[in-house]
Amino acid sequence: MLTKQFLQYINNEKLFIPTDKLLVAVSGGLDSTVLVHLLKAINQPFALAHMNFQLREEESELDENFVRALAENVGVISHVKKVSINQDEAGQSTQMQARSLRYDWFNELLHLYNYQFVVTAHHLNDSFETSLLNLIRGTGIKGLRGIKPISNVLVRPLLFATKSDLLNYAKKHSLPWREDLSNLTDKYKRNYIRHQVTPILEMQNPSLLKHFHLTSKRLMAAESAYLKQITHLKKLYVEETAEFTKVNKSLLEEEQAKVYLYEIIKDFGYTFAQVAQFDCGRVGAVLMSQAYQMHVDRSHFIISAVQHSWQNFEPLRIESKNGMINHALFQLQLKERRGNKIDRTAEKHFASIDAGLIGAELELRVWKAGDKFQPLGMKGQKKVSDFLIDEKVPLSLKDRQLVLTSENRIIWLVGHQIDDKYKVTNQTEQQLRLSYSIS
Repeated sequence: MLTKQFLQYINNEKLFIPTDKLLVAVSGGLDSTVLVHLLKAINQPFALAHMNFQLREEESELDENFVRALAENVGVISHVKKVSINQDEAGQSTQMQARSLRYDWFNELLHLYNYQFVVTAHHLNDSFETSLLNLIRGTGIKGLRGIKPISNVLVRPLLFATKSDLLNYAKKHSLPWREDLSNLTDKYKRNYIRHQVTPILEMQNPSLLKHFHLTSKRLMAAESAYLKQITHLKKLYVEETAEFTKVNKSLLEEEQAKVYLYEIIKDFGYTFAQVAQFDCGRVGAVLMSQAYQMHVDRSHFIISAVQHSWQNFEPLRIESKNGMINHALFQLQLKERRGNKIDRTAEKHFASIDAGLIGAELELRVWKAGDKFQPLGMKGQKKVSDFLIDEKVPLSLKDRQLVLTSENRIIWLVGHQIDDKYKVTNQTEQQLRLSYSIS
């Protein structure tokens, strides 16, 4: 009966085809042992992979020997690797290290032996426990829907079956397996849910796991529709540039706007709690993550990387009028040429000035309060701060706005406008061509 359900689930979920070569992750426990026998029963090509972490001394060696014998018994290849876990490594639990080592090795084997998928023995109880753990921590649809049957090269063909189903199959076919005694302790949260929480819930509803299986499928469908909506909203409201990401504040007119805003900016390190509590309507408000800052502008949310180095930017003295300045934060190219012909370009990061009107030495610095210049085409001077406001420069970019000066007078508000006094005219004999770009 279980074999038939197993094959049906594989076909319904389109997990793999009969000619695919699979790499099966095997611990030697009940779940992976049953998985091996089910794959053998349907004549699927596969090999076994077992990583010995040497954490349980003789027990670990017995697990390894069991897997080698299992492979020989079913007539397949086994890949076995011994590794050591650094239990004192900061920031990584033993379980995290083990998972990382195991899956890195699986990927190596995939490419080395041309296996199509890595197959694991996760079952319905595992998926339910994952959903509950995520619910306890706080989660969205992705966390609630449990484990997916397929994710890239990872395939889980037992998600339709409960632990009891696997146990009954093993007993019916007199299958031996290895018991990991750590699974019996409630030291780990997952084990506590498995031993203490799930049984109580099953007392209320004996069909709990079967119902969760159906709920999980509905949540996966909801997640798919939700992600399509997020993709659609990104096309409508998000603009990406090399310097920042802009989210149009018209997004706030959508129902559940903060939920959508979170989905759009979460990859910048923001949590939903941060977004939910943030005053999105207050111009000038700033929301910080570890590496990014989001400023509320008049019409947009402006997200940019936190560039602490701009705060310590030292003025640069420039003596040569030809050459490239390669700074960690930007590039500035200077090139002198004869004549008064200007290359007509709409790019603000290019500028031409009359070289005969500037001093021998130029200085490049961050603008400061009180700075003024005479924008091209204007008769009077204007504060740089006012000019930046009129140009709708995001607050997050103002602290990195540079000015190029000659004899303490601004000749170019970099990336925006030159001073009218230094423009190229019919009387210009030599001009200085400037080009600026962010690194």
